[in-house]
Amino acid sequence: MVTKFAYDVWANKEVDGIYVGKHFAELLVQKNFSFTPDNEVSKLQLSAAQYFLNNHTLLKTKLEFYIKKMMFSIYYRRYIGKNTPYDNKFIGKICYPIFSNVRLSYSYHFQNNTVIPEIHAHSCGIDVLF
Repeated sequence: MVTKFAYDVWANKEVDGIYVGKHFAELLVQKNFSFTPDNEVSKLQLSAAQYFLNNHTLLKTKLEFYIKKMMFSIYYRRYIGKNTPYDNKFIGKICYPIFSNVRLSYSYHFQNNTVIPEIHAHSCGIDVLF
């Protein structure tokens, strides 16, 4: 279990204004299922974050697991509160390693927006891990 608190404040060059960013507290619970020989973790994460400035709550779920060399991940986010930019967000991703730090990936992204139409996106990529 991990707890995270964030409070962002900064000023411009002349320091005539103070700007405030995200203020949130998040509680994360993670259950590890297994480790690969490369120390990759199959896991389930559940978290809840409260954003204090706009009074939004974010519920997050992430499942990541490995079958041989393939990595599968599923992310789901639910936004709760008034005037949220979107309600639900889902990302599914499949990766296959080519080298130890390079992998091919495919992902599907769905976002249920409150202001603009919902988004369905597919992407293919080459992920380089540093």
